[in-house]
Amino acid sequence: MRFIVFRIFLVALMASIVNVAHAEPAKLRGVWVATVLNIDWPSAEGLAIDAQKAEFVALLDHYQKLQFNAVFVQIRAAGDALYPSKLAPLARSLSGTEGSTPTEDLLAWMIAQSHQRGIAFHAWMNPYRASMGKGNHANNHISRQRPDWIVDYGGKQYLNPGLPEVRTHLLAVIDEVLQRYPIDGLQFDDYFYPYPEGNSPFDDAEAFKRYAQSGESLGDWRRRNTTQFVYDVKRLVQTRRPKALFGVSPFGVWRNQSKDPRGSATKASRTSYDDLYADVKLWAERGWIDYVAPQIYWSTQHKTANYTALLDWWQNNHGRAHLLIGHAGYKVKNDGDRTWEDPNELPRQIQLARGSAQVAGHLIYNATSLKNRHPQILAEAARAMLGQ
Repeated sequence: MRFIVFRIFLVALMASIVNVAHAEPAKLRGVWVATVLNIDWPSAEGLAIDAQKAEFVALLDHYQKLQFNAVFVQIRAAGDALYPSKLAPLARSLSGTEGSTPTEDLLAWMIAQSHQRGIAFHAWMNPYRASMGKGNHANNHISRQRPDWIVDYGGKQYLNPGLPEVRTHLLAVIDEVLQRYPIDGLQFDDYFYPYPEGNSPFDDAEAFKRYAQSGESLGDWRRRNTTQFVYDVKRLVQTRRPKALFGVSPFGVWRNQSKDPRGSATKASRTSYDDLYADVKLWAERGWIDYVAPQIYWSTQHKTANYTALLDWWQNNHGRAHLLIGHAGYKVKNDGDRTWEDPNELPRQIQLARGSAQVAGHLIYNATSLKNRHPQILAEAARAMLGQ
């Protein structure tokens, strides 16, 4: 019974000929659980395993009472793993020491706990981010195993998406999870190439020289790298766990209309296509992702990236992928845009999305922001998801 809500998402297996029937609106009600820097879970490094379990159960129980039916848990944040892995060290966010030996497979336990409550478990992974900082890493961290794959940028470390061997490694990382764990879905968020840091270049010149096609621009080459990776992941998920969903939660603006007539009526300073080199529109049109969950993290009154305008754009541009809407719960009463001071702003956004036949569900970022600071607004948002 726990998978019944996802039957609306079934897709044909051949990526080139996927035909996706539109789902009934507002069926998926999910929340992101961030583990990087202990944002949501566990609340601090080095907690006893019983305390970690108690915190996760409390999160599940809280959202179950609000009738959420999916959690999206960050199981790989930066070249590490929230589970015993042969390819990455255990995350510092769990034990306080990267690469320590786990006493229990918490990922298997979390999936079981979620399923017992009728909640689907989606594995959220950041594939290319290798490290939140140079720091001291375990011997089996990728930055120590293959420093030639690493690009230092903006104080963090990234795997170079332009290297074919990097993509091969990441497919092995994903395959390990798909084979070992009964996850209901796999998701990448907005981080492919990193967000630009001023005029500082991302140093992939050598890879570009080696692998770019004749006449290919740097931007087109980078987009080809991310597109190839997404296509390969889709095929892998189909092979290993065909009932699991593969989706992407991109930055909310694909392109501005000023750059491309197909873009949205926005004036965003960054876009998914031009700055992160993620052509999500193409992936959705080709059926290489099962769903797209754009992070529409602006208010209904925002001047340069308006929620309503972006909701309209994504309704018309989600291709063959099901459309979920990513909502900025963390901004409620906590943002420079004063619109977020209105307790009705988030429920209003959800109601607008739920009124669309194109929208198949909702996701809120992040799990503890509203639960801890504004539980009543979270409850109102949950009721809006249910159409109450």
